[in-house]
Amino acid sequence: MEKTTQAPPLAVLAPDRPDNVDTAFLDLLKLHRRGNCMDELSQSLRELNAAVQLTGKGGVITLKIGVKPNGGVNGAVQIRDDIKLTLPKIDKGASLFYVNKEGALQRDDPDQSHLDLKVVNGGPADGKVELRRVQ
Repeated sequence: MEKTTQAPPLAVLAPDRPDNVDTAFLDLLKLHRRGNCMDELSQSLRELNAAVQLTGKGGVITLKIGVKPNGGVNGAVQIRDDIKLTLPKIDKGASLFYVNKEGALQRDDPDQSHLDLKVVNGGPADGKVELRRVQ
């Protein structure tokens, strides 16, 4: 007859006091892969926090824990983890182009009239104009 174990109800583990919190999962993270799993999760959290602040959008950290029996060793199990970090995407912006009659892209609106502006009356060649107040 197989023996099955069940976790005690949460109310028994942590009625209202933090000192009664079940830390089995935290203990696993600290020990699994000599703490490297916990380090990767912490680094992922830092990256995610920075990206959320930069973009103003949300992201996700997913931790998958796999547990399977270790063949041949009674009571032993193998633990594997899979950590996935999904960062928010940065909006790269867009450029505005117009399509001309030949189907090519250009920066200027082909339907917009162009003004042929020139410097007149001996004005400066660089186009800079001194502003004066008329009274």
